[in-house]
Amino acid sequence: MKAMKAILAAISTAALLAGCNNTSQNIKVDPDDHTINVDGIEVDLDKDEKDYKAKQIEQLDYVFDTTNEVSEFGISFENGSMEIEYSGDDKIGFSLDYTVYADTEEICQEVRSHVNAIAETNDNRIEIRLIDDETKEDITAWLQKNNLDCRIEYDYYITVPKFISSFDIKGNAGDLRLNEIKGQINGDVKVGNINCSDLELTGPSKINCDVGSIIISSCTYKADTDISVKSGYISYCLPLSGSDGADINVGVDAGQIKVTGIKNYEVKDEKKKKDSHSLDIAVENCNVNFKVDSGEITINKE
Repeated sequence: MKAMKAILAAISTAALLAGCNNTSQNIKVDPDDHTINVDGIEVDLDKDEKDYKAKQIEQLDYVFDTTNEVSEFGISFENGSMEIEYSGDDKIGFSLDYTVYADTEEICQEVRSHVNAIAETNDNRIEIRLIDDETKEDITAWLQKNNLDCRIEYDYYITVPKFISSFDIKGNAGDLRLNEIKGQINGDVKVGNINCSDLELTGPSKINCDVGSIIISSCTYKADTDISVKSGYISYCLPLSGSDGADINVGVDAGQIKVTGIKNYEVKDEKKKKDSHSLDIAVENCNVNFKVDSGEITINKE
């Protein structure tokens, strides 16, 4: 995507500007602002190279029946904002708001008439896909095949039954919010922000972002968990009471980690070099290993 290429180009430029001294890149990400600042070079995640003349907005709402045999939920998204939490019944609710941008109202209308969503069940996994309403192929592939000059921006809100215990979410560019869910959680966003609150991680989990930020707050850990950002920022709240037996790795290649939720913990090891910083903490029967290859770890003691 164009936004991703622009961000990667900005990071490469920042590395060149740092010269041969191997100085840490200063990468700042605000989860409420869709921009990334890399050593003074600001990149707008929402900016596209082309300004279209027309746009049309659509909202679609779906309810998908889900059997108790289903335990895993999966979805991939191209761009936009996605929020996932539990529903109050045994169904999956899917609300999709999207905006089509094009040079003419006719193209906008044509694209709008083709967007649909389906839920496919395979063994114990259910997956939501955005499709072309006629051919049933992936909507992004359909747009590319038909050479339609347009852009679609999506906003997803998803509720799932409480018997879902495994989550597999992949995003290309955008924001992902996970609220009060429990189980094994794999969340991956290439460019954007991930916000996790009140989770209970009971199976081996991974939460990753290539470029952007991850914010973790009020979570309980009962299984090993990896949290990582290649370039950007992690705000990590230490495990809540009730956590047990988890090895947690929190790492940033280039950027910053801020540790919050300070309480009784034991520092097992700490190493600082010119550009790197590592910190190992024992807390709530868990081992938390922090590592920044180029940048710093800070502890918020408020």
